[in-house]
This record gives sequence, structure tokens and C-alpha cells, in this order.
Amino acid sequence: MFYAPELDVLRLGAFLMVFCRHVTSQFVAVQRQFGTGLTQAVVTAAPPVAISGRWAVIQGFMQSMDFGVCLFFFLSSFLITRLLLLERKATGGVAIREFYIRRTLRIWPLYFAFLGTVIALSYWLPILHVERSRVLVCVLFVANWAAVLHGWASTSIQPLWSISVEEQFYVVWPWLARGGSGAILKMSAVLGALSLGTLMYLGSRHGVQVTATWPNTLVQMLFFAGGACTAVLSQPEMRRMATWLRLMLMAAGLAAWTVASAGFHVVRTESPGAASLIIGYLFVLLGTFLIFSGIAGWSATRIPGWLIHLGRMSYGLYVFHVACLLLTEQALLPVLQRHLPVGIRSLLLAESIVAAMGLLLTMVCAMLSYRLLERPFLKLKKRFTVVSSRPA
Repeated sequence: MFYAPELDVLRLGAFLMVFCRHVTSQFVAVQRQFGTGLTQAVVTAAPPVAISGRWAVIQGFMQSMDFGVCLFFFLSSFLITRLLLLERKATGGVAIREFYIRRTLRIWPLYFAFLGTVIALSYWLPILHVERSRVLVCVLFVANWAAVLHGWASTSIQPLWSISVEEQFYVVWPWLARGGSGAILKMSAVLGALSLGTLMYLGSRHGVQVTATWPNTLVQMLFFAGGACTAVLSQPEMRRMATWLRLMLMAAGLAAWTVASAGFHVVRTESPGAASLIIGYLFVLLGTFLIFSGIAGWSATRIPGWLIHLGRMSYGLYVFHVACLLLTEQALLPVLQRHLPVGIRSLLLAESIVAAMGLLLTMVCAMLSYRLLERPFLKLKKRFTVVSSRPA
């Protein structure tokens, strides 16, 4: 048995970060309805006008919420590595077939059900439209490489690119775990060097867009390597520390993320250059490690049970949230436009209403999915589990 409930809460936090970033990205659509250009200068990746230093920091902090995806990758790698090493210690080996069955039963039911639902609904709701080519790359789990080569498309299923990266990680990792801690550390070093080398290469090319770096598997492997090394070299889930120190670690992590975004512009539309990309992504890794360290080991008795429960549903929350935001925006914005005056206050109020209702719809979809779709497969998954990672 290996279960750290505080890491479920960390998953929820990572989702909320990504959700907040996508809410701010939708400001431009709301701005068109309410006729103000303020948010265009604050939240977009390539502002059309010069903005003050204060707004640049706010913009950088907003954009840094993208790094919630990196936190997902780091946490996933930590847990998978820890579980595989515990299995190896307990049984003398790693059951590859059972590993793939477990991952399939956890990922695929919701993934393909969501994909099929979006395709079906898009016939009546054009805002959910999905290009056939993007459906194919999702089915093959190479959606991130389609983004690298051709840019973003099919917004309603855009979050699935990160699932493709995870699946690519799962292909190789259990085989490495068979070799034990030494093999994992060596491969993590190789992946880290390969990631930094990729950033150097892409950053040195003229006109490289963020889509060539951000969804790139070779770049994101930096966070899988970090999570794996943390699992091998330490036991943060056993660490006890004062609450104020945990809060300081998390604040320092968010600060490092903001430096990466506002100072080195790693998620701007165009590449800031090789040096900025490398240093910036190292700050992202540092921030991810600090946030993880601030949460790992936090006593579950201090965490409300409903937060842990929501954290268990974070996969569904993440999968559904963009589609739910789009649907909520389409339904509410015309109504809000008719009843609210033009101006920045109306803009912020409208976006807050859309975000709140979008989050509520996301939670409802995730709860229904977890109860009706995912739970039966999770029960089946237990038959192939060696080291349990869920409470009885």
C-alpha cells in the first residue's frame, strides 16, 4: 500500500491552476462582447501595446498558471516511479503487462468516452467542432506532436495533448524500472540533458513559436525526470514540517514560476532565445519541485475530505474543463451582454460569472464521469494492482 492523500489535493491544485489560465485566455472573447482592450494587454501571450512593469508581472503570473501541467507531469512521474520501485522491492521484478493494463483501465475509458461525446455533440454545437485529423492524432496518442508541427486546433479537446505526452512516458518507463533505481537515475539524467538540448536547439532558431516547445515531449520530459529523481532520492511524503514553512515553499515555487514567465518569457508566442528558454524552464522545474515539496507529507488529518475527493476526480476535471468553459461562454455571454453595460467592471463581472458556472459544470461532469464511468474500471484495475495507490 502506498497512498498519500495530500497528493490528490496537489492534483486538484494543478487543475485549478490550468483552469485559471484558460479562464484568462478566454478574456479576449469576453472583451469582444464588452468593448474594452485592457485584458488584451494583460493576458495575451503577445500584447499589441507596451504595458507597465506592474502589468507585466501580473501577466507573467497569469501565464505561469500554464505550469500546472508541468506539476501534473512531475507528480505522475513521482508516483509511477515510486510504485514501480515498491513493486520491484516486494516481488523482485516489475509486471509489465499488468502495468499497461492498469494504465489502460485508468486512462482510456474516460479519454475515449470524452472524445466520442465531443464528436457527437459537435453536430449540434459547432463550438465543440473537432477536425478529423486532430481526432486521429488523439486516438494515436500523438496529439502533442500535431500541435508541435501544425499549431493548436480543435480547442474543445486541446487539453488531451498532455495525455499523449503521459502515454508516451508510460511506453518506456516500466522497462526502465526493471533495472532499479540506478537505471532510473541514469535515464532521468539523459532525459534532462535531452530536454535542455532540445530547448537550446529550438531557441536558437528564428521565429520558433511556443507550440514547438510547450507541447514537445522532449521538452516536457524535464519534469518527468525531476519527478522520477525525487521518487528515487527522497521520501517527501514522510517529511514533517511546520505549516508556515510549507506555505513559504509553495510561495517560493509560484515566485519561481512567475520569474520563468515574466522574466524569461518561456510561454510567449515567439521563442525568447536559447538562453532564456533553458534558464526559464529550469526555473519552472525549481518552482514545480518547491510546490510539490510544500504539499508532500502534509498530514491528511488537516485536509478536508471533500478536497481529497475532488482531487481523485482531477483527471475528469482536467479533461472536461475547456469544453465546459466554451459551452458556458456561448450560453451566457449573449445574455450578459444584453443586461450589463459596456466597461471594464462589466467585463470582469461577466468573466467571473462565466468562470464560476464553467467550473460548476466541469465539476458536475467530472463527478458523473467518476461515479458512472470511471469507478467500475477502477474496481477492475485492482485485480491487476501489486502496490495499491488508493484507499480501500
